[in-house]
Amino acid sequence: ATPRGPPGHAHPRAPLMKITPPTPPGMSPAPDRGLFNPSERKRMRWLLITFVLVVVSLAVMLQRESQRLAEEAEAQRSQQAREPELETVVVVPEIDVARLEQLARDSTPGERALLEPAALTQAFRDARLLTDKLFEPMGGRALDADAAAQLVAAPSDHRGGLFRAHGWVDRFRRYAAAGDLPAHTRGLLRLEGGGQAWFAVIAEPERGLVEDDFVRLDGLFVEAYRAEDDGGGCIEAPLVAGPRAVTAFPRLDPVAELDPETFAEVTDDSIAEGISGQPFHPYWELVSYVRNLQPGQVDWSQAPVLDRETMSQLAMDGASFRAQPLRLPLSQVMDSWSQVQKDNPLRIERLTEGWIGNEKWFGPANGVIRYVSPFAFPAIDRKDEVLAQGFFLKHLAYEPSKGGVAIAPFFVLSSIEEHTPVVDKTWQRLLIGFTVAVLLLAGVIWTMLLRDRRRSAQLQDCLLYTSDAADDRTWGWVGGG
Repeated sequence: ATPRGPPGHAHPRAPLMKITPPTPPGMSPAPDRGLFNPSERKRMRWLLITFVLVVVSLAVMLQRESQRLAEEAEAQRSQQAREPELETVVVVPEIDVARLEQLARDSTPGERALLEPAALTQAFRDARLLTDKLFEPMGGRALDADAAAQLVAAPSDHRGGLFRAHGWVDRFRRYAAAGDLPAHTRGLLRLEGGGQAWFAVIAEPERGLVEDDFVRLDGLFVEAYRAEDDGGGCIEAPLVAGPRAVTAFPRLDPVAELDPETFAEVTDDSIAEGISGQPFHPYWELVSYVRNLQPGQVDWSQAPVLDRETMSQLAMDGASFRAQPLRLPLSQVMDSWSQVQKDNPLRIERLTEGWIGNEKWFGPANGVIRYVSPFAFPAIDRKDEVLAQGFFLKHLAYEPSKGGVAIAPFFVLSSIEEHTPVVDKTWQRLLIGFTVAVLLLAGVIWTMLLRDRRRSAQLQDCLLYTSDAADDRTWGWVGGG
């Protein structure tokens, strides 16, 4: 037999064979390159696919919701575009100011003492088409003490101007037709705002003029006219000529408190019991009260809300709510416009009028209320959702578009506020929350995988080091000798 010596001695020997310890169960060797082994990469791939699918699904749902909201907004804009506001064109009569200036004679006190029939005839001719609705488009002015003084001081600067006079009839006289000058009535007014004015009208009120009657007339300024008064003095005042004088009402002082006696005789319209219409003085007193309402004067937080139950009570017993404050819940404007007013004791030229509807009011009422307000609401338009507050006056009859007679509660509103709907961001919040949660979860999983990877690498290094240290014992001589 061939003797064996220690390693390192040069002697013939059989080939060496390395004995590698087996890999423990459940462990895989460290990859040659890359952060994860194949099984870990497979798990990460499925996790990434799941995350992408969830995010894409939420994004699609969010996109559809946003598209729905955009389509609703576009439909509303299209509806408004199909309903353009109609522009009202008012045709006003032509006033021949130059001709009137040529005919009038009022430069000196002597000329003012003589009324020029030709000038008055021309004024009647130009004023024959005047109506209440033309007062505003023609730039009419109220004739008070200050305006009267301006006309007398500089008549040529105001010749042919349109003025509205309110006052008490101090004296008057009727004149027959003479040539081109038609039959008319001339007289003197004590102006409501102070001062005096001469007037000439073709038509008197239906029951005729009576001294101390309160009347209103719209007329053109003709000239400054001077005449004697009953005491032997002279009254120098502007002369206005118009087509008619009408019975009017003295100016109502601002109403600061509502008097229950004013509304005691107001009755609600009823198809069964009769229709009394709009009461004149209670109506204008309530409008004046709302117009002069001071902040904090009414505790609106304590005012009843006009919900279905309250509307039922209102329909059954309107007298209990007469001139009482009420709050309108979120409702829709059916229509709203600025309405020129006839002669009234507030001397107010326009009121905002309209209709407000609410589906909760169907049953107790026809689903609508009618309203007026002394305030302008230019931002409020048809189909707007609003919150409002005001005072109930009465149940008022009206004629619906389909004909017949219907009854609706009538309100004088002190405020109308447009309701801005809150945009629902639930889907956006859910998407953001889910994305953050998934990212946090992915970060946690990533951290755990890295930790496990480091521990696996450390364990593998430890096993390799143990194997290398035992190499001297695992090398052996194979062969015989």
